[in-house]
Amino acid sequence: MVIGPLLDAHVHPGSRVLDLGGFDGSITEHLQARGVHVTLADLDPDGVTQARARGVPGVVASATELPCPDRSFDVVVCCDLLPCIPEDLHEAVFHEIVRVLAPDGWLIMTIPDAALHLPFVDMAAAYASWRSMKGLSRPRIDELSRRAGLSISGGRAYFGLPARLFYALAFFLNVPPRGTRLKRALWRYVVAGESYWCPAPQAHLIVGQPARPA
Repeated sequence: MVIGPLLDAHVHPGSRVLDLGGFDGSITEHLQARGVHVTLADLDPDGVTQARARGVPGVVASATELPCPDRSFDVVVCCDLLPCIPEDLHEAVFHEIVRVLAPDGWLIMTIPDAALHLPFVDMAAAYASWRSMKGLSRPRIDELSRRAGLSISGGRAYFGLPARLFYALAFFLNVPPRGTRLKRALWRYVVAGESYWCPAPQAHLIVGQPARPA
């Protein structure tokens, strides 16, 4: 999991974490065993039901209108959500994230790049299967962050060519058709290896905080 080290660094016992657009809670479920208070918000009722079955409290809600008080979370985790939301609502999502973050809180966000391409894959079919639109360029992410009052303090580019090739073959094209457990285990090594070698990355890992008044 590309955000794993960031969760270890910024999430502590007692932290209040919002899993925004987390569907079934699989990314943040494990945090609860560390004494973390996780809340999931997703517009898909089926995902929220699955999250609750995992023991993750969830609410059906839009990312542009969260039923949460101001400054109510120490960390917001948001993985690959923006491409699933119409472009004209992206700025509202960033503003809502900043609204619910504590002044010293952290946003950990992943966003595919607008130029994302999986080898040997019809990308129109891929986006349709993901129920998603194209991602965002880094300049666009920077612009949305600035407008919302979010200061980007870290992160990196990821999902390089080796990872995209493995993902396309193993998961999208399902080659070979067996060995799902082995493919998932190998995928974890591929993701971990991107910290050392990541040619031609096409996704963004963003770490930010509400901007402090000048």
